[in-house]
Amino acid sequence: MFFSLFPLLFTTVQRADCLRDSIDARSYSDGKERTSYIELRYGKEDLIADFDCTSFYYY
Repeated sequence: MFFSLFPLLFTTVQRADCLRDSIDARSYSDGKERTSYIELRYGKEDLIADFDCTSFYYY
């Protein structure tokens, strides 16, 4: 019976290791605030930067 549970235990440990790596990669930790999704908008500064880059390119 033990031999039939060994692959299940091994797979569970492998999945836990992958989950730990993904949590580390996303920098989740206790006490840290998570970032929220902010939709970016095209503003006046972007227009000025586009104009500067375009004029430099054609110069």
